[in-house]
Amino acid sequence: MTARCASAVLIAYACVLASCAPEEHVVKYKPFFSGLEGAEHGTQPVSAGTGGGIPIEPKLAVETDELGHTTLNSPSISYLMSHVLRTLADEDVDRGRKIFVEQVVSETSRAELTAWGTSAEAQYDLMRAYYDDVYTLFSRLPMGEHSPNAIMSKTGSRRLRVEITGVGRKDLRWVSVQAERVGNEWRLVLPMQ
Repeated sequence: MTARCASAVLIAYACVLASCAPEEHVVKYKPFFSGLEGAEHGTQPVSAGTGGGIPIEPKLAVETDELGHTTLNSPSISYLMSHVLRTLADEDVDRGRKIFVEQVVSETSRAELTAWGTSAEAQYDLMRAYYDDVYTLFSRLPMGEHSPNAIMSKTGSRRLRVEITGVGRKDLRWVSVQAERVGNEWRLVLPMQ
């Protein structure tokens, strides 16, 4: 083989190797607050479906029907946390309390509170009075259960506690949020701890 032929083979081999670079594409990208109505993002969310099954139609965090009834969807604890803040900050206290009790707090938690001589309504009023403390806890857990400074622990068959760790705990009235899985949704377990 001549030098000219050998160099032609090397050049061809180098071209083949260069053209074999792996193809990259985004399979899933979900920016923070992407489920909130009206949220704007520089890069739009991307989802490749459910991985082989029938793709699940994504729900909005808050849905309002034609009659004006609001439905809160909490497919993750971070969604649940946003609903807690939304209902506590509602200017119409009675509406916020009603939605909080009916759609945010789990039914079993409401029954437990009644057995302990209190109610979800009383817990709502307490948390509303200390809104800044709830807000501070949730802001220190910006990605809910996926926050890097959070520890998750199982507290029941369908319950999880998301607890803040390290210096993030400093000066907090509450250091964790507890949630219960009900169907495909997460519901709040009270009292806050």
